[in-house]
Amino acid sequence: MKIRGLAAFSFYKSFLCRWLGAFFLILGLGSVFGLVYSVDPLFEHDQLTKFLPGLAKANIGFLSDDWISNLKLLYPLFTGLVFWFTKLFGTSSFYVVILFFMGLYFFFLLEIPRIGLTDLVSSSQEILKRDKIIRNGFKQWPWGWYKLIQNKGCVTCLALNSMILLILHSYYVRQDVSWGSPLHSFTWVRGMANQYIINSHFIPSSFGILFLAAIFFFLRRNYIGTSFCIAGAVSFHPAMMFVGVVFSLAFIVRQFTEGASLKSVALFAGGTLLLSLPAGAYSIWLVTSGPSELLNQSMEIYRQIRSPGTQLISEWMNTQGTVRLGLFFVAIILVRRTSLGFIMIMVFGVSFIFTLFHLVFDDMFFSMMTPWRVMAVLTPLSTGIIVFWCVRYFEQKFRENNFVLILSSAFLLLMTFFCLWMGVTRTFQHFSSKLNSDDFDRLTVYVREHKVKGDVYIIPPNKRYFRLHAQVPVFVDFKGFPTESWAVIEWNKRIHMVKRLYKNGIMDKELIHLFKGYPVTHVVLETKENGMESSDLLNLVYKNSTYALYRL
Repeated sequence: MKIRGLAAFSFYKSFLCRWLGAFFLILGLGSVFGLVYSVDPLFEHDQLTKFLPGLAKANIGFLSDDWISNLKLLYPLFTGLVFWFTKLFGTSSFYVVILFFMGLYFFFLLEIPRIGLTDLVSSSQEILKRDKIIRNGFKQWPWGWYKLIQNKGCVTCLALNSMILLILHSYYVRQDVSWGSPLHSFTWVRGMANQYIINSHFIPSSFGILFLAAIFFFLRRNYIGTSFCIAGAVSFHPAMMFVGVVFSLAFIVRQFTEGASLKSVALFAGGTLLLSLPAGAYSIWLVTSGPSELLNQSMEIYRQIRSPGTQLISEWMNTQGTVRLGLFFVAIILVRRTSLGFIMIMVFGVSFIFTLFHLVFDDMFFSMMTPWRVMAVLTPLSTGIIVFWCVRYFEQKFRENNFVLILSSAFLLLMTFFCLWMGVTRTFQHFSSKLNSDDFDRLTVYVREHKVKGDVYIIPPNKRYFRLHAQVPVFVDFKGFPTESWAVIEWNKRIHMVKRLYKNGIMDKELIHLFKGYPVTHVVLETKENGMESSDLLNLVYKNSTYALYRL
């Protein structure tokens, strides 16, 4: 009994060490990648609609009084994650989450091309041997992992995702370029219509990384892991539903072509469907609920006003899209005889057919499916394949020339430190200037420090981060977009009201009449367009050189 107990303890200890080692390895990779890529402060981009319900449930400020936070949830799993992480660890824990996701992204970007390019119809014994090497790498962490990660490919990927190109562009072109600009996202991070699975902040689309995980597990013949990854990506971000269906179809067809039994294929397909069905059915019900006339009107609002860049082909089939397609076809040539190549070709082919239907029929159904979204996965994967192939070609060509190999390694090492230095500098500057960079930030700080329950603010619709930073409800902004049909129409009505206010400079009685029936208490106006201090209906609460806050 004692020997059996020791054996069990040894097993659990080995299991725990292996997975803890894997976790800290991924977190370490993510920390390096995050510093190079430069993570942004929370709530400065498009995290509003996704984080708002979870933070409201966690009783952060008075966000629970916001009208958007009390609607039906499009991202229930993500809202639950935000709620529990905020309750247990605070909002700062999301920096750890995004770094972990960055580590996963970086690892898969290195490992999938390595497996794919060497998987020229590998035998089962070769696959098992490869899995054993990977498992031993986890056990021997951190020293065993240098064999799994190609050093030159690793550094090259870091350089491509660093601040260097941004700085060189600013220096030589004499143009100020912000992070996340078309220069940085021109090819290697984003897919069509500026969609992505990794960004400098954490949002539901970050779970698109699980599609890379699904490819990774499929290439290793781990079909259970593949099913769970597809279901996870779809469940956390319903807009990825079509991507999940296409990848599942590609995996099923590939299993058939590799001679898998009908039972095995049916188990994989059925398991993936069962795991994905609850979230998928809920999302379809939520989006399509309500009268058909309201549904069509809300869909048209989303398509034409809220997000034309992700719905209209004319908005995203541009020079950047052409270059990304070029990268994809180059990668396909390199992996055309492998399982990875088969999957990529089939996923792209199905999406291309649906995109043609969208183009020919201009049907809202095809528009809302967003079939081109697969490029958010295929673009970084294609870049990783090309980088890995170039590195491997370089090493094979100069494998007998130690001087060239040593010189290239030294150069890449210096490049790594330079990338880290630039990323750390930029991150420090960004975080140190958080909420203190302009007059609107100072107004936001004032509101957060003097907020009172029941207050509702009218703000310029493009100031999307005001809600979460000030922790107060607002009348409307452009980023806080609902899902239900009636709410979309109401959102559009509110947007037009606010645009009229800021375009025409409505004051006093007109302003009160315009927002009659709505429980608004404060309005933010630009000082240069409004010279008054107070009036009978508007009382000045706060003022700086650019903005003034009035109580109605």
